[in-house]
Amino acid sequence: MRSARTAIIFFVAVISLIGGCQTNDANQGAFGSTQEPVYAEVPQQDAKRMKEELERMEEVDAVTAVQIDNEVYITLTVTGFDRLFLKKIRKGAHERAKKLNQDAVVHVSTDKKINRDLSRLESSVNDRTITKEELKKKLDKADKDMKG
Repeated sequence: MRSARTAIIFFVAVISLIGGCQTNDANQGAFGSTQEPVYAEVPQQDAKRMKEELERMEEVDAVTAVQIDNEVYITLTVTGFDRLFLKKIRKGAHERAKKLNQDAVVHVSTDKKINRDLSRLESSVNDRTITKEELKKKLDKADKDMKG
């Protein structure tokens, strides 16, 4: 009976030792340190200037703008009677934004879903909680959604 108890204790100890030494962290390097993603600052000068300019438009209630490289993605919040003239408002906003930087590629939308997505991205960029690669990927998706 004593050898059976010793065998069981030995077996449990070996299983505990094997199970305790395993790691499930896929991000660990050779020395066990995790690599943090690099949250690079993404310049937003053009986006901020365009946002300020478009907020001056009488028909527009709110503006969201995010920039990556020379592309600026802008969404406009338009409510009430002005929603009947969305195409005209988008065109006017695009022209006003383009005047601020002729070299920039400007994308303008009034879609509510895209506005929600860009608002999240804008706050992530401002808080520096998104990498440039993630931002590019999400803006490409937003661009695809804007085109239909």
